[in-house]
Amino acid sequence: MATGSQTPIDNATVVWWDINRCPVPDDCNPNDVRPKIESALKNLCGSGPVTIFAMGDLHLIPREELAALTESQILMKHTELGLEGIYEDCHAWAKDHPPPSRMMLISGPGVIIHELIYYFEDEGYTFLRCYPCRDAPFLWENIMGSSLPRTLEVYDETSTDTQKTVVWWDIDSCPVPIGCDPSSIRGRIRTALDSMSVAPGPLTVYCMGNMKKIPRRQTMTAIARSGVSMIQHDFGIDQIFYPLHVWTMDNPPPATIMLISNVEGEFQGEFHDSLFDFEASGYTVIRAYPTPDNSSQEISWANILNLPTSRSKREMMSREMVGR
Repeated sequence: MATGSQTPIDNATVVWWDINRCPVPDDCNPNDVRPKIESALKNLCGSGPVTIFAMGDLHLIPREELAALTESQILMKHTELGLEGIYEDCHAWAKDHPPPSRMMLISGPGVIIHELIYYFEDEGYTFLRCYPCRDAPFLWENIMGSSLPRTLEVYDETSTDTQKTVVWWDIDSCPVPIGCDPSSIRGRIRTALDSMSVAPGPLTVYCMGNMKKIPRRQTMTAIARSGVSMIQHDFGIDQIFYPLHVWTMDNPPPATIMLISNVEGEFQGEFHDSLFDFEASGYTVIRAYPTPDNSSQEISWANILNLPTSRSKREMMSREMVGR
């Protein structure tokens, strides 16, 4: 850590950019990424030198894009596991940059670095988090803060005129928040979907996870009595692949699929491709997850890059849902 002989003369900022979870958007010039990050930091924190590391599987990045980023003095670090080694990198950088210097992490959901943030903030650093563009109603906490529906849902399950919605809820990574009535969760999800103008229709909610870890049996009972189907799986939502395909066979598009989970790794690979296939077939796919680690400040990746906010909901959800 910083020694007493060091003086914070540079007001420096280091940026660790998870380039696989937060790729350069198609409508953004790679040469503009660095100046836009610097501009956002200046607006947030004032002037000072900025060092940017782009970390990830660089084999997945187009060669021309890599060249442009390198020419703009962004340092490239190849890792097959995204932010692998960030703990060591943070400590190494901090040795030469004492507080009140700043650290910024650009990454999608599912990156758990609570201890790292708390440690450096206790030491006097400012830690900033930057996320992909997302729609606020589908943060898990916002869903749980939704009001209950004013009317009882009454739909003809045999009708072909109504669009169906299925929700797969990973209770292991998105538990019932403290202070939230478990019996109200289904209704709050319905309200949140209505607020996003999801077509009204029959709603099916599956709660998946290790039910043995739910602290109170009354919680599980209250969830089930509200009309949520409980499915015991020791590994939560990674068991969703087969039942989701079965559901789509019986429920053709247009229909809506909502995934509530904070386990990012499960939304890559073969499952990644399936989600895009569902959207291409006409399904609406929505991703909900908890607010990431509590950090000093938060900023949207789209805001940094000055992207237009009129991009379609489906496009935004697709990008953040699979980390591309």
